[in-house]
Amino acid sequence: TFKEMGVSTILWANHNLRASIQAMKNISKLIYESESIQDAENVIVPIREVFRIQQADEYSEAEARYVPHEKQETTAIILAAAQGNLGVLTDETPKTLLKINNKSILETQLSTMRSLGIKDISVVRGFKKSKINPTNTLLIDNNDYENTSNLYSLYLAKDQIKDETIISFGDIIFKDFILKELLNHTGDCVITVDSCSTTGSSTKEFIEASEKDDRFKVLQKPSLKKISRKLPENQRHGEFIGLIKIAGKGSQKLLTLLDKFIQSDKIKTSHVYEVINEIAKEMTVDVLYIKESWIDVNTLTDFYEASQINA
Repeated sequence: TFKEMGVSTILWANHNLRASIQAMKNISKLIYESESIQDAENVIVPIREVFRIQQADEYSEAEARYVPHEKQETTAIILAAAQGNLGVLTDETPKTLLKINNKSILETQLSTMRSLGIKDISVVRGFKKSKINPTNTLLIDNNDYENTSNLYSLYLAKDQIKDETIISFGDIIFKDFILKELLNHTGDCVITVDSCSTTGSSTKEFIEASEKDDRFKVLQKPSLKKISRKLPENQRHGEFIGLIKIAGKGSQKLLTLLDKFIQSDKIKTSHVYEVINEIAKEMTVDVLYIKESWIDVNTLTDFYEASQINA
């Protein structure tokens, strides 16, 4: 072996070069066959990793200064009060703290948000709340998490809904390019939808939109008609993944509707998708289509598959 021969430094330039050629062939084939670069984002490293390897701090600083999605004023709310139902994995550990590739779901979300310039982040916690204690976040307690749904958690964080706010379910893993696209969207209420997911369990929240996902349509502007767990399969255009941007008039409309839900006593048993449906009755709710590159960790299968997303 090299160690037995006393070799202390080796440059495997030949093998790295040959391996990179095969990797470039694979990614080129994927882009050619899918006719889109979006699918490639799931199997390549983010640009920040290129900068890290190059130790090119000035490039990272330039990206933070000039790329439009980097907005210091954007806030985020992560809804992470649920226990989860993954057997022994969640008996004593909140689902949001399950580790995937040595990093919890919550840590992964926080890291992605901060890398894109979001610093003002609130986390709504519930089950085993003392275990959820990330630094540099505002912690909000849902002490009635066993008897409430995620809309009540959002209501508890309503004071953190600002002019532009990202709302994320606490049990999802997603590639960072998805959040980039969401931040760059100009709509005042934008939901993220996986157009590849149109079948599955009764807990999935499917959407009907004004138009289906069409990657060949450059000027596509889909808007929401309805979100439902009981939407007929022939009306489904994708699955709402639990990632939203709310801004401007959308923020004001959401706050108004949260107050209405609390007055009608429906706040504790309602879900976030239900308030989105109400927003859609009064203003445009834009749909940001994606194709996979995320996972909702609801089962043990999801838990193991998430390691492929969190790359």
